Amino acid sequence: MRGAFGGLMFPSEGSRDSPLRRDTLDKWLRADEKAAKLSSLDGGLWHPLRRAWATARKHLSVSDVTQAGGWKDVSTLIRCYQQADNDTMLAVMSEPRKIVDKAVSGR
Repeated sequence: MRGAFGGLMFPSEGSRDSPLRRDTLDKWLRADEKAAKLSSLDGGLWHPLRRAWATARKHLSVSDVTQAGGWKDVSTLIRCYQQADNDTMLAVMSEPRKIVDKAVSGR
């Protein structure tokens, strides 16, 4: 996975130009969960962490979150990773905006 500023975030031990094998990262995460006495998260090994990361950044530019998180397109980020949460929904419902101009009709 490439970082937002170029270069690999997790290069292999043998070559800085090759990514670390996914099974190695999976093994590290499982070992860390066990060492920390944490249960595995529902919904997969890495996806729950990516969902939490993306959801915590909903207030930022979707283009920047997509790029920094390594998604290929904005629609995948929005459809699969950013999730509704109570705090954001309350903010949406609590921030009415006074509409000054009448809506423009396409007719």
